[in-house]
Amino acid sequence: MRVYTVQRPPYPGSAVLLPEGFSWGALVFGPLWFLWHGLWVSALLLLLVQAAVSGAADFFKVPMALAWLPSACISVLVGFNARDWWRFMLDRRGFTFVGVVLSNSLEKAEWTMMERVYAESTAA
Repeated sequence: MRVYTVQRPPYPGSAVLLPEGFSWGALVFGPLWFLWHGLWVSALLLLLVQAAVSGAADFFKVPMALAWLPSACISVLVGFNARDWWRFMLDRRGFTFVGVVLSNSLEKAEWTMMERVYAESTAA
């Protein structure tokens, strides 16, 4: 089962379902993942941090066998926190947290969310 958080925009439109948990895309692609999801500032900051870490490794003449370790640790941290940053960005844009949906796939989660909205609208 996958957990999705539902974020409703401040304007008329469709809600955003954010999958919870670790993001392999953010781990592997880093700044590109942030750019794809519209997190421009986070992408720039990640690029600057990665460049600073690489520059520090060169400046301190860290052996190549160990130079990858700080960048790998940063990538793992990004993988664990990327979806939280995405949710924070949506919150700053005025999106509101609606609820949590448990489902096996995104499509089923969308259907579950729509059934819940329909049930709430008919009950009122």
